[in-house]
Amino acid sequence: MNPQSTATDQETVIHAMHDAFHCRNFQAGAQLFAPIFNNHGVQLPREAIIAVWTDICTRFPDARLGIVTLSAEEHPLGRGGRLS
Repeated sequence: MNPQSTATDQETVIHAMHDAFHCRNFQAGAQLFAPIFNNHGVQLPREAIIAVWTDICTRFPDARLGIVTLSAEEHPLGRGGRLS
């Protein structure tokens, strides 16, 4: 994500990611990530999102993501997600 992007831009992307997950449109959700992104210190290709989301939804068909509001000081994006 562009470091100059606004909180509104980031919120829009996070909501789009959650919408893609809820609609099970994993390809669209993966496009919201950089081609190579950092996940908990590990660099992964965006195809990893498709694999992980597919696995989660296969094991837990009713899986949903929820948005948890955080302050910008606590999280670089100011918002985070939680699987529920």
